[in-house]
Amino acid sequence: MGQDLFHAGLESFNARDFFAAHEHWEDWWRGTTGETRNFVQGLVQAAVGLHHYSTGNVRGARSVLARGLRNMRSAPAPATGTDLQGLRDLLEQWLAALNAGAPLPPIPRLEPLPPDGKIAH
Repeated sequence: MGQDLFHAGLESFNARDFFAAHEHWEDWWRGTTGETRNFVQGLVQAAVGLHHYSTGNVRGARSVLARGLRNMRSAPAPATGTDLQGLRDLLEQWLAALNAGAPLPPIPRLEPLPPDGKIAH
């Protein structure tokens, strides 16, 4: 069930439907435990933060993105076959740009890992 909810959230996230992504990932979060639970909560919060930004709520976006990044940094990423570190890096750039009032980097996406599972960051 967790992988299905992750992938449903992934599709919504990459389609920029951050509200739907948050809903799928929140359902996944409910079934998690331990350190994975914190990481998944961070994904939920990242989607909520981007949703806030898409509705013009920059203050809310900054706040929720910061909490999401804290959760994603404090827990190991679950095996999803996607570049979760790349997502974290881009969300860090987003938060820095929002805090500085600077131009934003590209809208985050969750990309699949290459077959060898290694991405140079």
